[in-house]
Amino acid sequence: FGAEVKGCSEQTLALADKKMKIPMYGFTESFNLSVSVSLCLQHLTYKLRKASFDWRMTENEQDKAMLQWLRNSIKSSAQIEEEYLSKHCNK
Repeated sequence: FGAEVKGCSEQTLALADKKMKIPMYGFTESFNLSVSVSLCLQHLTYKLRKASFDWRMTENEQDKAMLQWLRNSIKSSAQIEEEYLSKHCNK
């Protein structure tokens, strides 16, 4: 994602692992960042749903990811978790 007129600088392009272009049709001259990301995610989702391999997380993987997200999102999560476990799991 680069500047509207010029795109990414040569230095940025040289450092990129992969490059891609989003085709534009009609009178469209540029997409803002949120539209560009939306288009990329929509296409990725489409490709994943068509894929022949199982890309979905297991229920256990989902639970672990949710727990990690909660721990990262809640202030004092370690203390809250410790208090909960001491009240409900150490009996």
